[in-house]
Amino acid sequence: MKRTLVFMIGVTSLTLSLLLHQPAFAAFSGFELLGGPFVSDPRCTFRTTGEVICAVLGTDQAMYVTRTVNSGVTWSGFLSLGGVIVRNPACIDDSAGSVICAVIGTDNALYINRTSNGTTWGGFQSLGDIVVRNPSCASRVGREVICAVLGTDHALYVNRTVDAGVSWGGFQDLGGGIAGNPSCTNDDAGGVICAVVGSDSSLYVNRTTDGVSYSGFQNLGGIISSDPNCTFRSTGGVVCAVLAKDSGLYVNLGP
Repeated sequence: MKRTLVFMIGVTSLTLSLLLHQPAFAAFSGFELLGGPFVSDPRCTFRTTGEVICAVLGTDQAMYVTRTVNSGVTWSGFLSLGGVIVRNPACIDDSAGSVICAVIGTDNALYINRTSNGTTWGGFQSLGDIVVRNPSCASRVGREVICAVLGTDHALYVNRTVDAGVSWGGFQDLGGGIAGNPSCTNDDAGGVICAVVGSDSSLYVNRTTDGVSYSGFQNLGGIISSDPNCTFRSTGGVVCAVLAKDSGLYVNLGP
């Protein structure tokens, strides 16, 4: 009995030591109400200037944006960009200070809106009408932005900026039997990876290194019940998080 008691004390001491030596989180500011009511998930992105821009859909189906000012201390208030939007927006910095937000209109077309200074926006531009799901966008080197959407034929389509971000190259059909919203991210090495859930509930990824040619879908397996969410790692590669049919949260680390 004495040995057992000593062992338990040792474990308790070790546990306390580990807890005491865990790195502390920086303090959070607490929730701040910025406005509303809104009816979509918000989407935020940073600008290379250090500014953060958030976009959300209003009850009037217009897109609203707000940005940080005063070195990120306060927010600018919401600016209506208009439009008649039906899906969650997707926003991304183009790696050169401009931000592009992509949305789906009531005509199922993909629309984009760009700001180069965070204050004024260029207006909505229609890129086509093959879309039935939320868009996802990622940036590559050289001011290139890639946006991925699910078509009415359940294939994954991508569209990218050309001419230093001035125009768009048109939709490219990547195929696949897709069942949910895509999630795209840069891989911190000039490429972009898009992840989707197939009709078989497996997670699939498709990669481009040049923005033009794609690797084809790679089946990562799983029995997935949610849309994926992917982001790059500063050390290289990506991580994708999903919910599985057992309600567990799973992550997959990519090269």
